[in-house]
Amino acid sequence: MKMIKLLVSASLVVATSPAFVTPAYAVPANSTTETRMANTCAALVDATAKLHDGTPVYSTTVLNVVESEQAPVNTDTEVPGSRVGTGTPTYSGLSIGAGPYRIGGSVNMFGDQVATTKTYPGYTYKFDRVSSVTTNYTFGCEITQATEHFVPPVDIPGHKVQGFYVNCDFGHGNGNDNGGETVCDANSGSQQSCAAHNATGDSLPFWGEDTEQCKFIKTGDAVDAVHIDGYWVDDADIVTTVPGKTDSQIDITNSYGLDGVSNLPLVLTGNWFVGQVVICISPSTGGQKGVPGAWRTQNGYGGGSLVGPAKGCNTPYFKIAPWGGGSQDSNGTYISVPGY
Repeated sequence: MKMIKLLVSASLVVATSPAFVTPAYAVPANSTTETRMANTCAALVDATAKLHDGTPVYSTTVLNVVESEQAPVNTDTEVPGSRVGTGTPTYSGLSIGAGPYRIGGSVNMFGDQVATTKTYPGYTYKFDRVSSVTTNYTFGCEITQATEHFVPPVDIPGHKVQGFYVNCDFGHGNGNDNGGETVCDANSGSQQSCAAHNATGDSLPFWGEDTEQCKFIKTGDAVDAVHIDGYWVDDADIVTTVPGKTDSQIDITNSYGLDGVSNLPLVLTGNWFVGQVVICISPSTGGQKGVPGAWRTQNGYGGGSLVGPAKGCNTPYFKIAPWGGGSQDSNGTYISVPGY
């Protein structure tokens, strides 16, 4: 298949159909290019870094994409056998085929002129085009870093009921008995064990309970111990932008059966019929016009005898030659036919 580089050949003048002059310019990035750009941004961060729950620390986004299209590059392939000659052809390699034969009442005999070469001054043809368009992209990468911190667990201690012990006679005959009424006094009598209770404090197993000679005076409730688990807190994301990244994409458009015109000659070889020409003539060479002359060949005929009755340029054959056209009844005077 012949390749025609129409963009660089000075020997061709190209005319096209509307499809020819509408090349496929760049289109937005396709999914493959978008994935490639996303991977470029992802490569800027540590993909193995994880938060406490296993989610990635970093995420990236492609942004500020700018397209720049280059001129299309066309490769054209002529469709074999699609050439059609234009203009008036010329012929070469001329010879005479069928003949001699007569036409109507002419005193000449004719033959079919044929040629081995037919040349047109130009031609039209069909071709297929592959249009390749490269689009360059510049873009930036937005990097988002997720941050967090851990709040450690807290243990808040509790305590037993708050208060103190005082000496008190609960009717057992010890301590102060004021007229039969129970009197409690932290500093009275010989019962000093209450003071010992107070000195020991709430580590006593019976702390907060009345004993035989000591009464507990409550000043505050007991408080249970509290444990608060540690937990993670999401902090504000850190966002940065990295500009100046690049990529490119090639888009191919195929167009079929486009029309082209060439001003180069189209040379065809074969067996071409040119037309009917005189191959036997007997003009007078002098004296009165119409006086019989002698037979002679012309237009390259050399396939017959000038002496009859053999096929060729001679009067006996003229009388029996077939007709190649016209009426066989349109007989002339034939005064120019030698010896008729």
